[in-house]
Amino acid sequence: MKSVKISKTHVTTKYEAEDFEVFKNELFFYLLGKQKRLSFIPKLVSYDCSKLVICVENVGTTLEEYCNSGEELKTFLPKIKKIYDRFTKLGYYHNDLRYKNIIINPDTKCLYLIDFEFTSQEYKDLDDENIVKNLKKKKRTKSK
Repeated sequence: MKSVKISKTHVTTKYEAEDFEVFKNELFFYLLGKQKRLSFIPKLVSYDCSKLVICVENVGTTLEEYCNSGEELKTFLPKIKKIYDRFTKLGYYHNDLRYKNIIINPDTKCLYLIDFEFTSQEYKDLDDENIVKNLKKKKRTKSK
């Protein structure tokens, strides 16, 4: 279990001891984002391995909260696809790509991935919102 505190500038997540593996996975991807300057991962502000805390920049709100309808959500598929393709080129699959795990900055319309709990080098279909399937359909449609 994890607890999340959201302020205007930061999102701080505290993990329980039994979630140490989840903490390590999340931290790895925020550090990767920092090292590779990935614009689609919120900036890591600080972390504390002894307290199992990760603090990142608050860059906006979830795409799920931002959009009023499923149709409006679909308008973001091209941007989501671009991020998804960049992420998979690094050799990783998010495996929990949901609209609540995509953050949008309402001012810039930039998108960010969060929640790397299930992210790995192996693809697992945990996508109950079918975002990845829609991205793949879009790819097939363009290549015809």
